[in-house]
Amino acid sequence: MQNENYLVIDGKRVELSDETVGNLKRELLLKDKSVDVTHYADALISVRPPRLLDIRINGEYRHKGFYINSTYEWEIKEDSVGVWVLIPTKK
Repeated sequence: MQNENYLVIDGKRVELSDETVGNLKRELLLKDKSVDVTHYADALISVRPPRLLDIRINGEYRHKGFYINSTYEWEIKEDSVGVWVLIPTKK
């Protein structure tokens, strides 16, 4: 049985041990740029800027949508139970 843990570098297959894969996963998690939104709960409803989200009050989407703070990158992802989640991440 062939090892399913491998990388292809310059067209060459490089086998990886389970330990190496685990280390790579941990390293990637350390580089997670997601933001803990619980720290911004007040900012979601604050009357003062900067807010993470706010009701759009100008333009063609006035009162039809939300403004999202451009300080963050925004992603919409589906979680494991099928719920769509709006996720701010650091730029």
